[in-house]
Amino acid sequence: MEDTTVRCWGNNSNGQLGDGNPGAISWLPVTVQGLTGTVDIAGGVSHTCAALTSGSVACWGDNTYGQLGNGTNTQSPIPVSVDAGDAVAVAAGYWDSCALTSGGAIRCWGYSHEGELGNGTNDDSNVPVLVAYGFTGVTMPALNGARVCALGDWTWTGFPGSVLCWGYAPLGDGGGNSNVPVEVLGGVVAPPLPLFGEYRVAVGAEHGCVMGTEGSVNCWGDNSFGQFGNGTQVGNPLAVFGPPDRDHNNLAAGEFHTCVRERDGSIICFGRNDSGQLGDNFAEPFSLDPVDVLGIGSSTVQLSSGSSTNCVVMIDSTVRCWGSGDTGELGNGTYGTANCGASSPACAPVPTEVLLQVGSSTTMTSNQNPIVFQPFDGNLVLLARPISSYAGAGGYPGGVITFYEGKTELCTLSEPPGGWLWKCPVPQANSQIGHHVYTAVYDGDTWDVGSSVSYDQTVLDAADYVFAAGFDS
Repeated sequence: MEDTTVRCWGNNSNGQLGDGNPGAISWLPVTVQGLTGTVDIAGGVSHTCAALTSGSVACWGDNTYGQLGNGTNTQSPIPVSVDAGDAVAVAAGYWDSCALTSGGAIRCWGYSHEGELGNGTNDDSNVPVLVAYGFTGVTMPALNGARVCALGDWTWTGFPGSVLCWGYAPLGDGGGNSNVPVEVLGGVVAPPLPLFGEYRVAVGAEHGCVMGTEGSVNCWGDNSFGQFGNGTQVGNPLAVFGPPDRDHNNLAAGEFHTCVRERDGSIICFGRNDSGQLGDNFAEPFSLDPVDVLGIGSSTVQLSSGSSTNCVVMIDSTVRCWGSGDTGELGNGTYGTANCGASSPACAPVPTEVLLQVGSSTTMTSNQNPIVFQPFDGNLVLLARPISSYAGAGGYPGGVITFYEGKTELCTLSEPPGGWLWKCPVPQANSQIGHHVYTAVYDGDTWDVGSSVSYDQTVLDAADYVFAAGFDS
């Protein structure tokens, strides 16, 4: 967000959207309460964490295993503070969380039955604990499910650029679960440390991948759906070559699929496709080889994956998502654009635009009309709806309502057709990046109360905000 606030969408059963209203699915983005200065964000199954410019961490949602890290096991639908050191990045697994500090240390908290906290025990912790062994220069820890991996100069291995993992196997070392970091072995060519924001390690439910030198990708674990992208369904407990070498830039993994952002901005995906998560309009139920995501060309700047959903920030400041939409993961106001079958009854098999609301309707008094900015019939429109008390006289108001952006008239509408709802399409020129004030003024017969209402909105700047896809949001 241009103002470094955060908006979330999807499942909110445990308050993981952070808007203070747990329980309902949100098909459109909502604003996280009281959170500004965000530099990184990550979503788990039912909780979310963010790293802030102050170096602190805030988390919200489910806290059954202490994954909020605030010393309690009490759920919170709004952000709570976490003392994780001077944090610069965060990651979230099913029920655990980790933070990367400015000094290259990693601290984790929450569920650790398989050793996810990496501190040599299998004990849960509701406060951050330091991952075992000495290391420096770690960048971007990756979590998915019950497994954590990170790339960095791990001093005890003696190999700069080593990849280490801990938690639930497969960990890429050929062994079982581990509550301390183990080194990924096999065909991994030690990659250079990435720039901040370039994700070079990704982990799925049963597989992991790391970006090597010269754009190569190596993967380990389960490959039954082709999540290695190397044309086979043969898995390996050690790292083996993944998709053919291209100019790869970022990695992201869902439960049983993998996506790669190329340096030119295009996206390729491979693996399971039962929810349209490969973005190729259901060309096949799974793909052993990389397929191009349709409809986005080479215009992406950031990639993130959830369980069966992927999202990208586009160069034109929009966000697009594809895959499962059962619980609002697409953020477009609907379940999706296709029926994906029993495993995912609703989805988008090609990218669909997230309808990022610039605010939400304000609380109005009895003589005012709430104005909201939201999708309708596939377009962004301003909506005004008289409150129910006006319906007492029967019929529809006989006057007109005029919408303005600043002093510019957008449209003038007479009585709302078919119901108490005025719809004013917003021209692109009046919804560009920047600050906007939209106003609706009603002028009419005895229904008229002589009121006008301003609704203050701020349009998004995608180049400045940070987003991530959770496992169910």
